Amino acid sequence: MLLLNMKLITRRFKIYLKKNSPQRHRERRVTQRKKEMEELERLKTLLHHWAEHNEEHAAIYKDWASKATELNQKEASEILGLIYQQTNNMTDLFNKALKSLSGK
Repeated sequence: MLLLNMKLITRRFKIYLKKNSPQRHRERRVTQRKKEMEELERLKTLLHHWAEHNEEHAAIYKDWASKATELNQKEASEILGLIYQQTNNMTDLFNKALKSLSGK
């Protein structure tokens, strides 16, 4: 019985060593690093896209603020003007985040 248990323990230990060898550890680290780099590139792409998309929205808000003024809708025009400004602030933040990632 003891011999059978020792064989089982030895077999399990060999499997453990095979799964946790320094080479496998390096491979897992490289795979993890690759995944992190892919995620970083994805984040950069998303930030760039969001900034551009936000600029498009800002232009629309500005146009509608002008149209609201022409329609004598002063309050709506002012609110749309504020939305335009806040959207530009968001765009600046997207670009700031993107710039912070580019340096790393």
